[in-house]
Amino acid sequence: MIGSTDLKKQFLFLIFTAVLCLISCKTTGSHAQNEIKAEQLSTQLESLTPGQLIELGEKYLKTGDNLKALDCFNTAIKINPSYARAYTHRGMFYTRIKAYTKAVDDLKEAVKLIPNPNPRNTEDMIAYFLYGFCHYALGNYEQAISVLSQAIVINPYYADAYNFLGLAYFNLKQYEQALKEYTSAIHFGKIVEGAQDEYYLNRGRIYGVLGDYEKAIDDFTKSIELKADVAEVYAERGNAYNLLEKYDKALNDFNQALILESRLTAAYIGCGVVYYNIGKYEESVVSFTKAEKIYPSIHIYVGRGMALTHLAKCEAAVQDFNQALKLKPMDEKIHKMRGIAYLNWGKYQEAINDFDESLKLDPNDLETRQGKEEAYMALHSNMKKHKFIMPPPKLHESPAQQNIKDAKK
Repeated sequence: MIGSTDLKKQFLFLIFTAVLCLISCKTTGSHAQNEIKAEQLSTQLESLTPGQLIELGEKYLKTGDNLKALDCFNTAIKINPSYARAYTHRGMFYTRIKAYTKAVDDLKEAVKLIPNPNPRNTEDMIAYFLYGFCHYALGNYEQAISVLSQAIVINPYYADAYNFLGLAYFNLKQYEQALKEYTSAIHFGKIVEGAQDEYYLNRGRIYGVLGDYEKAIDDFTKSIELKADVAEVYAERGNAYNLLEKYDKALNDFNQALILESRLTAAYIGCGVVYYNIGKYEESVVSFTKAEKIYPSIHIYVGRGMALTHLAKCEAAVQDFNQALKLKPMDEKIHKMRGIAYLNWGKYQEAINDFDESLKLDPNDLETRQGKEEAYMALHSNMKKHKFIMPPPKLHESPAQQNIKDAKK
């Protein structure tokens, strides 16, 4: 005989099974409905012309419905595989979502399908420009230059194309050519669309790495006049003022940059460099440490290590130089600076080892030879009260300038 407990269990099991069936039916029905809706949408789209599909796709993009927009562009290409506008708009879509490889494929096809581009036709020109831009975004600088140069042949007034040509040449370390392109961007930008702050910023950077700081400051100032809320422009101008030893103006710019963007590493590094240059080593260490918390870099470790050496905190300085050498093991200057820190710490053999490493990389550095001689003498005599060689009193080079020097070697 079945007990009441068993009956209860069987009853609950039947209810559970029924619920599962309902859920399964509902889910299956939902999937089926979705498939029907998808088929209906596909059928509806295929009833439109490619031109109508492009317009509809752009409307979907404005409302944030990316998948439906992509469906429109895909269907337009399916209906007419030779329709350049469809490839252009799908390429624009992929560019927006930073799918640059897919964008390059589409824009390449669009350019191929526009045998006689019209310089006054925005879509014709945007296909060329974005094709070059996507190559630039992928780091294909030579290809970017080739495509953007074609765009300029078609439309010599295309300021944005000159600007990105400049960026591509800059990344290839062809600085004089980059300067020429930025100047063209500024010139044609004024004619066609009005002065652009970004063009002045980019040209100012070129003047900076080429050592023409006054011209760099002029361009950064023009950029700020056009748009006063861009933190990095103040940081760039601060670097130029620092290199001209106009330290008050440099600090003002770095502080303004930090007001606009409190986590701008370059501005904290700039403050650290300026404080070092005016002998405020404690403040320099504080600024470099703030920069390190946001984004550690070799420039932070070297600058802070030098400041710590001046503060006679040589063990901490050595730790910073160790970190710097992990990032750049074959740097003669870092070996020399660590050697100086070891020397002032009283670790004379370690100092000699570092000076030797530095001399292997740069045999003609007289300061390194002096440091090695001092370390050797200290190792073999009592020189505890001797005043040893110290890091240089000025940090003249910005990271950008060091990069250009490395490129010329």
